[in-house]
Amino acid sequence: MKQPRFFARLAAAIALLSALAVLPARAHDDDLGQEFRSPGSIDGTWRLVTPPLGGGLDEYKFVAGGRFTWMVVADGRIVRGAEGRASLRDGVYIERIDSVISDEYRWMVGGRGRFDARLEGNRWRHRGTVENGGMRIEIDEVWERVR
Repeated sequence: MKQPRFFARLAAAIALLSALAVLPARAHDDDLGQEFRSPGSIDGTWRLVTPPLGGGLDEYKFVAGGRFTWMVVADGRIVRGAEGRASLRDGVYIERIDSVISDEYRWMVGGRGRFDARLEGNRWRHRGTVENGGMRIEIDEVWERVR
């Protein structure tokens, strides 16, 4: 059965990425003066619902303890992703990107994502930008909490 094998591989990938995320928990300030700490209400596992990726791709975000891990999964393999520090305060969600999985996102390392964040039940919408070194992408996404 394909689905249990997928979830076993996903769990292994999460464990690997979580190992990266358990770096010493120190407070860091970003350039907005916000301290990176546990985002609280968005801690958990999220699956992207809008815009849909299609093509057999699933996108997940894990937020806990002031850290995030983001990944795109295809056929039980992580094909893209990033991890770093995260903060949520007064409706502003910020990510500092510490590492990436694929070369196409290498430009993001050391960059920052700044998003207006809104929770509505089990859905989390964030809209904003990821910027670093003159590169910038606009992001408007809706995530659904995985239970």
